[in-house]
Amino acid sequence: RKDATKLIRDAELDVVVTLPSEQIDTLRREFGPQLRLVRQIGLEYLAFNTRRAPFDDPRVRRALSMAVEREVLAARILRGGEPAAYCLVPPGVERYPHPGCADFAGWPAARRQQEARRLLAEAGFGPSRPLSLQLRHPGSDTQRRVALAIAAMWQPLGVRTSLVTSDLKTHQQAIAAGEFDVARASWYAEDRDAASFLALLDSRSGPLNLSRHADAAYDRLLDQAMASNDLARRAATLAAAETRAMQAQPVAPLYVYVSRRLVSSRVRGWVANPRGVRLHRYLDVVPASGGRP
Repeated sequence: RKDATKLIRDAELDVVVTLPSEQIDTLRREFGPQLRLVRQIGLEYLAFNTRRAPFDDPRVRRALSMAVEREVLAARILRGGEPAAYCLVPPGVERYPHPGCADFAGWPAARRQQEARRLLAEAGFGPSRPLSLQLRHPGSDTQRRVALAIAAMWQPLGVRTSLVTSDLKTHQQAIAAGEFDVARASWYAEDRDAASFLALLDSRSGPLNLSRHADAAYDRLLDQAMASNDLARRAATLAAAETRAMQAQPVAPLYVYVSRRLVSSRVRGWVANPRGVRLHRYLDVVPASGGRP
């Protein structure tokens, strides 16, 4: 059985939409511009179960988030140019020039590690009482490698991490039932609006709010923003809500998604866009001879 890249070479396949991270460098060298790596309006993040101790303590959540070296994940594991994320709202949304990122976004790794240790100690964890947790993630190879890397980044803090791997459906069912400590999650916006991401932490958003975060002041800021017809004021209010949430860290943003597509040079009409949406009626396949298919 031929693999997908072989099928592309032999003109038996025109588009491949799933590309393992470990092959990205090789594919870049071999296929050049046929490898399409495009930043999306999508976010990978960790959700903390704020209804379960000790993850109801923002000091614990902040410590764990601080210790994750996003740039290392992007460079060594993902390899597709994924930007590290310290904000809930990724770049590319409209009319939102000032995102409210985590205050430790610009800190060097050593400072983040030091502060993370201090926060855990303040929360009652240390050598005599190490923090133990389960990190739940889907069973893809890339997700497994990301989870292993995060567990290794937490280890210097004395955190003992058990990985819980399952298929995607089981993973989602466990999160919906609240059966997790920390879990991998993702979100693609329905539109290019910051509110689409900030709704993930609205206490009234039901199943979207995976971390079960509840903050009345945050909800009020969202209400104020949505009631405003002044776009600049709306954006500023949404940014204030995001800043408040990123201080509490009910979720830990990890990286912004990059779509990975191998598109044959025979394909015409394939246009990059931040939502990854393409209408098939605008696509065409031209045979190697240059005639119509």
